[in-house]
Amino acid sequence: MSERLRELRQRAGISLDELAKEAGFKGQSSLQRYEDPEAYKRPYFRVDFVDRIIGPLTKRGIPKAEVLALAGINVTEEPAMPPDALHAHIVQVAVEALAVFLEETKLALPPAKQASLIVDFCRAYGDEVAAGTQPATPDVAHAISLLRLFHRGRAG
Repeated sequence: MSERLRELRQRAGISLDELAKEAGFKGQSSLQRYEDPEAYKRPYFRVDFVDRIIGPLTKRGIPKAEVLALAGINVTEEPAMPPDALHAHIVQVAVEALAVFLEETKLALPPAKQASLIVDFCRAYGDEVAAGTQPATPDVAHAISLLRLFHRGRAG
């Protein structure tokens, strides 16, 4: 994943220091470990990290889907977990998170789009759990970050 981040940053034509500052980090030292495969060995980056770097990369022409893929979010393919296998708790957390997300952003999404965001969250989270990259029980803060990314992925 570290090499993929470096590749996207270089394709965007942005230095590590520029990316760090535009993403709200103090400087390049805050991001160096993410580009070092010896320092960062997880299969995906955390959603909150990708949420911070998506803006600077996409405004320089990197497709949102490629940036979202850094967090293991695939917005083009059908997730492996079918909707009927979703756990009620994950759905409950997704609904709570969507309510907070909509209140914070002052978005007025129609019910069908709200439902679609919840389904996408549940599927992606289920895939992350199956891959061992997330705990079986999500928290609302993580769910809000994922919903924000899904919404951004569709907005562009």
